[in-house]
Amino acid sequence: MLGALAAAVSLLQVLLCRSGRTAFPRWFAWANPLALVAVIAIASLPSPSLAAYLVPAAPNLAQVVYFALSTALLGRADETGLSTAPPRRRMVGG
Repeated sequence: MLGALAAAVSLLQVLLCRSGRTAFPRWFAWANPLALVAVIAIASLPSPSLAAYLVPAAPNLAQVVYFALSTALLGRADETGLSTAPPRRRMVGG
């Protein structure tokens, strides 16, 4: 059940990013957690000893990579003025 929900949310993220209506670049659609889990699993295939550690940790590693990349992209978008978030107000006299 949880896997199906994760797949549905990953698909939704792909569709939204590909539409261009988000603050993310369109290529970020393919950096979703489900795709990252697959990449980690495939990358660990040549080494069974490495796969023994990476495959069970793949969902957690994928989340770390996904959110780190998301944070980096949104931080960069904020600096370049591409963010969809409202501008921050500065405190006066504080």
